[in-house]
Amino acid sequence: MNPAEHTETFQFLVEQARTRPVNVDKEQVNLPRNDDTVITARIRPILEHEAEKGQTSGVHSRTNNIVELHNLALGLPGGPKLRSSAFFLDRIYGPTESTETLYEDLTAPLVTHALKGGIATLFAYGQTGSGKTHTISALQHLLAHQLCGQRDKDGGYRNVHIAIFELGTTLNAAYDLLADRKPIALLEDSFGETRLVGCSEPRVLKASEFLAHVDNAARLRSTAETVKNAQSSRAHAVTRITITDPVTPAAPDGLLYLVDLAGSEALRDTSTTHSKERMHEARDINTSLSVLQACIRGRALLTPEEGKPGRAPYIPFRQSALTKVLKHVFDPLATRTPKTRVVACLAPAQPDVGSSHNTLRYASLLRVPVPPKREVVYDPLAPRTWNNKHMRDWLSASAVPVDVECVAPWHTGAQVLAMAEGEFDERCCKAEGVARERAVALRMKLWKMHVDSLRGAAAKAEEVVNSSKAQENQGIEWRRRVRAGMVVRKAGKLLMVMSPVDAFGKMHGSGKTNVGGNCYVCATFRSAEYALRDAYVLNVWQQMDVDLVEMEEEVVLEYDEATRLYFIGV
Repeated sequence: MNPAEHTETFQFLVEQARTRPVNVDKEQVNLPRNDDTVITARIRPILEHEAEKGQTSGVHSRTNNIVELHNLALGLPGGPKLRSSAFFLDRIYGPTESTETLYEDLTAPLVTHALKGGIATLFAYGQTGSGKTHTISALQHLLAHQLCGQRDKDGGYRNVHIAIFELGTTLNAAYDLLADRKPIALLEDSFGETRLVGCSEPRVLKASEFLAHVDNAARLRSTAETVKNAQSSRAHAVTRITITDPVTPAAPDGLLYLVDLAGSEALRDTSTTHSKERMHEARDINTSLSVLQACIRGRALLTPEEGKPGRAPYIPFRQSALTKVLKHVFDPLATRTPKTRVVACLAPAQPDVGSSHNTLRYASLLRVPVPPKREVVYDPLAPRTWNNKHMRDWLSASAVPVDVECVAPWHTGAQVLAMAEGEFDERCCKAEGVARERAVALRMKLWKMHVDSLRGAAAKAEEVVNSSKAQENQGIEWRRRVRAGMVVRKAGKLLMVMSPVDAFGKMHGSGKTNVGGNCYVCATFRSAEYALRDAYVLNVWQQMDVDLVEMEEEVVLEYDEATRLYFIGV
């Protein structure tokens, strides 16, 4: 029987159903919103060729959070029956809502997060023909105009680089869509990061340049004809936008990913009409989407306490090319908190209601309960236990005169620790007289307290000892207490005082005379940014003689035994 023959019956039953209370999973309704992982759905309009066939919509948005689906079951005793179901998500976008609305709600906050050095990802998921590629393409056009010409706080421009590549459903298949589908290699470096070796990443200055790359990549995408769509995407297309700050080169790069996932299809739709090759392809696509689902769920379930070494949950990001490339989005030990948005694209026509139901079931599984937080007991040496008042008091008492209202207007200690490095430094530097170096030193001091608090009582005892020594030296002009081991600055270089020049006797041969005991042998430091940002290595064998008058200021360095590196303290 043809469902189109029962259009009037279907519409009548749907109108009746929409007047009744909706039956939705109470557990999903009561889940607290997780602002880091937001799951939404978008219902596309009925297309012209669908309307010509007499197909009507079986997918409707009841509220901004509830979408209901209706399907007509034929061949049952007593005539056609309406089968209905409903899902609760963070936001539902109906067929009349514009892409601009979706952009302002979902993409614009991700851009802001990336501009501050964060990692943000938006996925478009759904069956083939549901509007995923249309949605991503429209978002790319809006994004181009926001990003290109984005001014930073110093009046300059952010550097924007774009890479567009295609990831096959097999483990290491990857192609550069900005270089005529040239194969690229997915290799893991010594730090566990996946590198796209051979992938082009041009800098874009204008929106027209950005969109030209997008249009060229779209023409090179791998598509094939399926039952549902004459040009179905058969691989995942990833747009990666890297945002760098030329004013602060050491700040972490902001990363924004727009992922147009391959169109999913039920095997029953492919088993009767598709070739064996297309059936294997559909199976591989569904497998890679299942891996993605497991990774998003695992990362959303992660709490800060579980992120400690030894307690990280298993996240299978190595099981597909897509999740390997996006490892830092799911990595439980990542230092930057990622923000993820998922748009489940729905085809509303009655024949597609079954596939839309599967799409929503997939999306609803991504909405996971935020694990209950354990009661936090305040510890003055553990920033993760501080409420907003404790955080503000610590900032006010620090030697760096930051604007407390700007750095932590409502943030707890844990929320400040979760800030992107660039965002924390930028907030500190807004206060008059606070240079970036001092902002970095304040951040490193906060993080040292956090790491030491995780190490236990031994670190706390050491902190107390260091605090006592600092109080003893307080109020004494630093040049009057120059001693071995003190770190000073001369002409921008960091030096460690070793001993007075005359302690070496005639063997030193420096040529300087130590008049009044004010000339010292100093060892030099060199930058260790190859390992960690704002870190230094002491070169004891590289020495120079420095007069007391040449020393510009004392610098507090803190030594980390694990990395054997020095970091600027406060």
